[in-house]
Amino acid sequence: MERWKFLLLLAAAVLFLAVTIEARAGQAPPTAPAWYARGLLWDSLNEKFPEEPGAKITRLAGQGDPFAEFIVGWATFKGYPDHQPDEHRGIRLIRASALQGFGEAQYVLGTIYARGFGVRQNWPEAYFWDSLATKSRYVRPVPTSAALAQKDDLKHISDEQKKTVDARVGRWRPRPPQPEITIDGVDGVYKKRFLNGDVSGDQYISENVLEIVKYDERDAYIRSRLEFYNGHTCAIWGIAKLEGRELLYSEWHDRDPWTKDKGPAVCTLRIGIFGDRLIFSDDNGTCYHFHCGMRGWFGESYFERSGRRRIRYMERLLASSEYAEAVEQFKDEADKTGPDSPSSISAPNH
Repeated sequence: MERWKFLLLLAAAVLFLAVTIEARAGQAPPTAPAWYARGLLWDSLNEKFPEEPGAKITRLAGQGDPFAEFIVGWATFKGYPDHQPDEHRGIRLIRASALQGFGEAQYVLGTIYARGFGVRQNWPEAYFWDSLATKSRYVRPVPTSAALAQKDDLKHISDEQKKTVDARVGRWRPRPPQPEITIDGVDGVYKKRFLNGDVSGDQYISENVLEIVKYDERDAYIRSRLEFYNGHTCAIWGIAKLEGRELLYSEWHDRDPWTKDKGPAVCTLRIGIFGDRLIFSDDNGTCYHFHCGMRGWFGESYFERSGRRRIRYMERLLASSEYAEAVEQFKDEADKTGPDSPSSISAPNH
């Protein structure tokens, strides 16, 4: 094992053991200690990646590396270092690592389910992941600590639940890493129809739509309209950048919608490609304020990848005012700050 990876594993193991001891005692996970946020973890990354270590480890996570997914997932879950806090996205990355058999991720996922951090408390699920972590071959303290957590889990589940989970553990096999995502692999139109309603009690069929159109190898035009109860919507379009396993939008505003202070405030919307789904996440909920009606919400909206279809109305789409506006804004931003600047997105009034 390379030295940088060993140092990262050691730093992570110390931190997560401390977190879990407190968490299993019924306390919330502690805030990041200074030595973690700017110390061992990132010092060891800097030894391997002198330039932009965070970007490099994020890229590895996007390529499905279980170690990188675990590190980025936990940093995202807690919001450090230099990560916007997003429990749902963090858990997805930790789970992706755990599904590949990474012991630390399995151990932390057990704690997340045991204490209901960002998920509904689920003791059988905690017992499942702790049971897998006891077989970990990565960092030596993990199997021992997971075994202690496993004993605590058993206090909260029935004999029948234990039997069911033990059988599931016996059948479990780690998943191979998912291949790197390309825009060609996800472009198209996705639709999801569902039963909706309004305050009068009337019911009707709504349809959520996501369009992804390749702009170049690393950028794609996206347009999405999501429908919610009582006729409220979220609507957004623009040029997004492919970063790892996510399409990323960033939009700058001159006023923070939460504090009402003068900006800058950043709307960051992600469309993550996880398993069989394209899943939306809205960093800090800022995009909601600028692009959704009262009952709308981007967070955790999703489309099934199996629903992908070729866009048969491409000529009309490319001639639309939304596409023209997105391309114009994208080019303006590139002219001002270079090709790696945040992409721009837009929305109509609601």
